[in-house]
Amino acid sequence: MKLIAYYSSQNNSFNNEQLKEIVNIAVKRNKENNITGMLLYANRCFFQIIEGPSEAIDSLYEIIQHDDRHNTITKVLDQEITGRAFADWSMGALKLDPTMSENNQVFELSNQVLENKVITTSHEILKILAQAFYQSAGLSLN
Repeated sequence: MKLIAYYSSQNNSFNNEQLKEIVNIAVKRNKENNITGMLLYANRCFFQIIEGPSEAIDSLYEIIQHDDRHNTITKVLDQEITGRAFADWSMGALKLDPTMSENNQVFELSNQVLENKVITTSHEILKILAQAFYQSAGLSLN
């Protein structure tokens, strides 16, 4: 099993309905390929963690790299794992609210992405994303 985490900035503007459609397609495909993970969307930036069988993850990441809806795709982590962090989420997805103080770190990170000046380390990025996802979903991070 493998985990890949990446961030990217959005190429074209799209609305909430289009974002929901992206997530619905991802949920269906991820279930078919035994992939789990989470997607955060904030300030025109995507932050995603995907996990599952190595071949399926590599194949999905290849598709993501050629998806013209994003640019500046940057992989922050690519590693073998022994267990899943998002076992119950074929694709948990959240659009974060800039007025929520608990999302401030993600919005600061999104500004770094948009300015191509990411100074946050890979492990800090994962921690920020996981905390924001779990808090916004009303869950606790163990």
